[in-house]
Amino acid sequence: MMALPLAAAPKSVEIAYGKSARACGLTITFAELIQESRCPKTVTCVWAGVGEIRIVVKKGRKSESLKISTREAQAKAFGHTLTLASLDPYPEEPGTRDPKEYRATITVE
Repeated sequence: MMALPLAAAPKSVEIAYGKSARACGLTITFAELIQESRCPKTVTCVWAGVGEIRIVVKKGRKSESLKISTREAQAKAFGHTLTLASLDPYPEEPGTRDPKEYRATITVE
């Protein structure tokens, strides 16, 4: 009986805004905070809102620009599924925050 190859375990990386991390042979860059409309913890909202970012995924010389969000958390690139596991910090109060304060945790499968 022939053994089947095991699938690689998912790998999670935390990426600061404007920075890159490597996972599963990919380089992932947190390129842009597109939208931050999540309901602050100190406010009662009609809807939860959404946090949306743009990541750039590179493999070798090829790259893809992807949008992922807290509502549509998955995207595919180079045969991998990338999932936005978290976008921090979560808004505490109404108002804008410097994008440089954000970190995205991405799971790559």
